[in-house]
Amino acid sequence: MDNYTSQLFSDTNAHLCRIMARIGGLQYALQGLLNLISTERPVVRVNVTYCTNNSSAFISLGDTKHGRPLSTKFSIPGKQTPILLPERINEDMIVGDLAPYKLPNMQKDPVFADLPFMSHSSLLRLSLLHSGSYVLLFNFWSDDPGAFHENDIDDFRLLALPVAEEFRAELPDIYDD
Repeated sequence: MDNYTSQLFSDTNAHLCRIMARIGGLQYALQGLLNLISTERPVVRVNVTYCTNNSSAFISLGDTKHGRPLSTKFSIPGKQTPILLPERINEDMIVGDLAPYKLPNMQKDPVFADLPFMSHSSLLRLSLLHSGSYVLLFNFWSDDPGAFHENDIDDFRLLALPVAEEFRAELPDIYDD
């Protein structure tokens, strides 16, 4: 398994992810990422969000669960922000157990009911592109608690970064390095 894992998270597969993004777009690349990674890791969903650094608003740009590439959420005064752990928005992170974040009142609230963290058990989030007050996040979701480990961050980044770079190339006026 370790030998296969080292082949899974390789420059060759990173290149394939770039090709998927370039030829088929973000949604196609996300599905390809999910198909590739789920052969070795218990990932059941991948989504990409573009959000403000203060987590007041975000746009879901692509999601392997719904196949619909766009939805928008905003923070509502007096309610929890719709992004998980907003204070860590600019860093890569793993949340091994999402249960503590699923408050009972959130499950009945339409603002929160369709958010990924409400229906999965663990998260690996990559903060990949930064532009002024915005950040592009790649989120990998699992139904298994504790599914991700620290070394997964670099492995997943290797495959996701070429997809993010293709996204950046499509929007050069937003990402002017």
